[in-house]
Order: sequence, then structure tokens, then C-alpha cells
Amino acid sequence: MKKQPGENSLVSASEIRSFHSCPEFWRLSSVLKLKPSNDKALERGKRLHRNWTRADFYTAALIKLAVASIFIVAILYYLGIFR
Repeated sequence: MKKQPGENSLVSASEIRSFHSCPEFWRLSSVLKLKPSNDKALERGKRLHRNWTRADFYTAALIKLAVASIFIVAILYYLGIFR
């Protein structure tokens, strides 16, 4: 993004996040200073992304629980409780 002389040239974390999520959205909003005209679709997309993030969190938690359970069963088997 081209800055004016004397303007702060630091890039904010939100700009990096925006670029990482959707470079075209970042270009339109940060460089061209355009506002989205499809507010309903944008809100729906944000809601879908929140749901996907939540699903990823729960999936990771279930995988960790499954690994821990297998580990516990293996220890109990080794100790002779399940023989």
C-alpha cells in the first residue's frame, strides 16, 4: 500500500489479517478505500467463518481427546487390567 510522505508506514495486524484472509478484499478496502456494497453477503460470510473456526476448534479438541484415550487404554493394557 502506497503511503503519503510523512504518513506512518507501519502495517497493522488487522491489515495483515485482512490480506491473509482475502487479498482482493484488502486491496479494495485498504488501497482503493472502497466500502463493500453487499452487506448481507458479507455478514453471512463472517458468520460462516466463525462457524468454521468453531468447528476446527472442536475437531482439534476431539482428536486430542481420542489420542489421550488411546494412550490411557494402552497403559491400562500394559499394566494388565485389560488382559
